[in-house]
Parts: sequence; C-alpha cells; structure tokens
Amino acid sequence: MIISKKCWLILFIALPGIISCDNSDKNPEKDDDSSLHLVETIVVKSKPVSHEQVLSGTLETVTSVRLHNEEAGKITLLPYHEGDTVAKDALLVELDGDIIKAELDKAAATRQQAEIDYKRLKKLQPQKLASEDEVARSLTELNIARAEQQLQQLRMDRTQIRAPFDGIVSQRNYEPGDAVSARSHILSLIQPDGLLVKVKVSAQWLTLIKKGDAMQLTIDALGDELFDCRVERIHPEIDAASRKGVVELTLTPTPKQARAGQLARVNFKSEITDRLVIPSHAIHHDTNGPYAYIIETNNDNKTVAMKHYLVKGLQFGEWTEILSGIKLDDRLIIKGFLGLRDDKVVAIVSHASKDKSPVNTIESNP
Repeated sequence: MIISKKCWLILFIALPGIISCDNSDKNPEKDDDSSLHLVETIVVKSKPVSHEQVLSGTLETVTSVRLHNEEAGKITLLPYHEGDTVAKDALLVELDGDIIKAELDKAAATRQQAEIDYKRLKKLQPQKLASEDEVARSLTELNIARAEQQLQQLRMDRTQIRAPFDGIVSQRNYEPGDAVSARSHILSLIQPDGLLVKVKVSAQWLTLIKKGDAMQLTIDALGDELFDCRVERIHPEIDAASRKGVVELTLTPTPKQARAGQLARVNFKSEITDRLVIPSHAIHHDTNGPYAYIIETNNDNKTVAMKHYLVKGLQFGEWTEILSGIKLDDRLIIKGFLGLRDDKVVAIVSHASKDKSPVNTIESNP
C-alpha cells in the first residue's frame, strides 16, 4: 500500500495535537500524592509499667557472733559442739587461769598493804608526825594497787566466755587441752530464728526498690513454695565494676527447715506506675544521641517528620521511658523509617492505637 505525500503531511500536522490532548488528562496533584513518604504513627501516652526480676542469693543468719578469747592459755572447758542449743550467759569456754589467779592474789595483797599504810599516815598527820607529801604519796600508791588488782580481776574474768544470747553453736575450732594464743576464734554462735538473703541488683532498678517493700522468694532445697520476705536495708554504695548494689531481705517468719547457706531466689517486682514510654524500635541514634521522629506541620501547612532528640529513662521490655524530648499527645512515627529524614513531607497511611494494658518486664539471674 502506497501512502501519498499529502497523507503524510496531514498526519504530521495532527500528531502534536493528539499528544497535547493526552497530556492534558494527567493530574499533577495525583502524581505529587503518590510520591509522598508513607509512615505509620501512634499518639504518645503514659502507660502503666512495672519491672520483675529474679535474683539469687544465699541465706545468712541475721544475728551471729564469732567468739574469741582475750587471754592466751590452755582450754580447760569446752562443753558444746556444732548444733548444740545454748542459753544466754551459759559458760561456753574456760581457760586455765592459775597464773592470772596468782597475780590477782599478789595485787590484792599489795592493795591491802597500801590501805594500811595510808590509814596509818592519815592518823599521824594531825599530830605532825607525817607530812602532807607522805600522805599524798601513800594515797597514790593505794590507787595504783587498786588499779592493778582491778586489771588482774578483768584478766581473770576473761578466762571465761559466756553466751551473749540464746542460740546455736555453728562452729567449734578447738578441743579441751588445746593451747590458744590471744584473740583466737574458738566458737561461733547464731540465732536460728532470723535469716536474711543478700542479692545484687542493677543500679538502674535500685530506684524502684525501697526499704520495707514486700517480696517473695523460693528456697531450692524446699521446692517451689513461696515465702514472704521484705527489704530490710539497701546498701548505699554501688560496686564500680558490676554497677550493682546490695539489697538485704529478711524472711518473715523464718520457714521451717530453712538453713543458713541454702540457695534462695528472690522475685523482685516493682509497683505499677504510669510512665511516658514509647516503643524501643522507634528510637534511633546518631552522633548527637538518641532521637525519634514526631509528626508536625510546617509553614506550608504540610505534614512533615521532625527529628526530636531524647533523654531516655528505664527500659521495660519493648518499651523505653522518655524523660524529655517528647510530650504527651505527640504523634510518633513507628514505621516507615527507610529513606526518612528530618523535615521530610510524609503521608500517614495508618494510625495505630496504643495498648492500655500494663507492661511487665521480667529478667532472670539464676
């Protein structure tokens, strides 16, 4: 088929009009909308949160004493063994005190002679048969003799060790007939009706614990039964190496069959408190610190993502507490981060509802 030159000329003239008609049907605004960055947001609200942590420790006695002798000598009496119950003021240890007894008798005789001399000079003083200096010197010698007798009496008393309270002998290190030097550890005594456990808690969670808080624990040797305990004291210093502090808890009351040295696991659980938290995955980091994207409206009345730098608090599982940088009712971007930058125009494709159920984070340190 042969097309004439006239037909080709007509087609060439009409083509630009056809093209212009096709372009006129396009909507530039529609193209702009389709190119917007799509994000998903939530409204920032305070949320009830708590923290639960299982930490292990060893049961210890609340009251215990290590008994040491203050005088050297040979043990003549040591009647109690480990596990024996003793009453307060019961004689636990007695040392050979013959030498000290002899020195005590000597000091007593010296004191008696000093008293006689002083009384005699005192009677002679009104008759001018004894001077004031002689009387004063005699009184000094009497006081020295009295002090020496008192010293030897104290040494004699210290040859015996008595129980300071009702308790149980937990350790015996010597036998009768052993010669011991001064300050030797002979016995240990405990009160069995009081037990405590010491555990190490991370510094960030110590702020959630206070003295008197009620907790529960299990004792491995006694199975899965829960026992009540309470925070007795919180040590004031944090270990610089581990960044942990020591918390002491007492068992109230002491369980039967519980013994010092058994392994216990304390279930720490903080009170539920309302805190401003956001999903942890919505937090990003750069050289200036952590930040998140908040929805705002710019001067052209367009919806944009603005970078807000944050001060973070505690982390509760998948949620992180925010101390500053974000306010209540801010619209936080939680999805659509790929290619997102500060002051970028965005379109919100969905708005997630914020769950009101409490957040309970659980950690374990068996």
